[in-house]
Amino acid sequence: MVEVRTVSGDGKGHSTRDRLVEAAIELFDRDGYDATSLESVCRRVSVTKGALYRHFPSKQALAVAVAEEYFRYWHEVRARVEASGAGPLAALIEVTCRMCALADRAPAVRVGVRLLFTSELFDLLAGVHLGGLVVVVRDLLARAVAAGEVRPGTRVREEADAITAALAGAQALGAVGAGGGSPLDRMTAEWRHRLGDLVPPEHRGSAHAALLPRQVGRSPGAPTRRWLVDVTIDEQDRGTTARARLRTGDDEHLVGTGSAPGEDVAPGAPGELAAARALSDLARQLLDTASSTHLRD
Repeated sequence: MVEVRTVSGDGKGHSTRDRLVEAAIELFDRDGYDATSLESVCRRVSVTKGALYRHFPSKQALAVAVAEEYFRYWHEVRARVEASGAGPLAALIEVTCRMCALADRAPAVRVGVRLLFTSELFDLLAGVHLGGLVVVVRDLLARAVAAGEVRPGTRVREEADAITAALAGAQALGAVGAGGGSPLDRMTAEWRHRLGDLVPPEHRGSAHAALLPRQVGRSPGAPTRRWLVDVTIDEQDRGTTARARLRTGDDEHLVGTGSAPGEDVAPGAPGELAAARALSDLARQLLDTASSTHLRD
């Protein structure tokens, strides 16, 4: 889980502001925005209402500060993914999928999503913040086109709008507990649907690999463990083969292979997506094995 805190000075006022935001996240998550009063937030951190008003003149202002925590997660996740050396398309896939995973695990993200779709806050938050997300998605997508990872001629603005809408929808459905899978499941399915049309054949393997789970649990201080998945599409019979390796520190071990026959893999069509799903299943099976064998610390 990624934790983000912004500290600007060490005065008591800033500390009080942080505590108020943290309390609001907790109470909005537990009771909902409408049912949470400013009095309950003050009681949670043992401050007077006057102290709260010095930082937040209204409940809406406090909600905006809570929503900003969600967007800090977004930018922190993007920075970490790009610092890892991921290309622009892989970075876009990973950032959107990680943010969907965090919607299940991080209260600040979950609450931020709910606030975006709260009627009295939508006009206040959506224009600036969702617009900011669209700009980030457009930037990564435009860079992917320039790098040849996405088909030339792709309408970046339209595609970025659609991807942002899919991300917001996946998170929103998860935040309200709608059935049909987790936010990450929904976003992964959306990417699988898009990649066939969006990505040239020579880059589809690495694009699908960005959707696969690649890290297993490890103890603090243990060597980093990472899944490495090589995906090859045979240009003659369209067969697809995957080799999954586990890297521990400087050592690598082949831990499994998977394949899909050519007749199941039509270029850029459902067969290729079926192959990608098979490879995802392979990776999940390997992770399950790792959790109960010597592969796990």
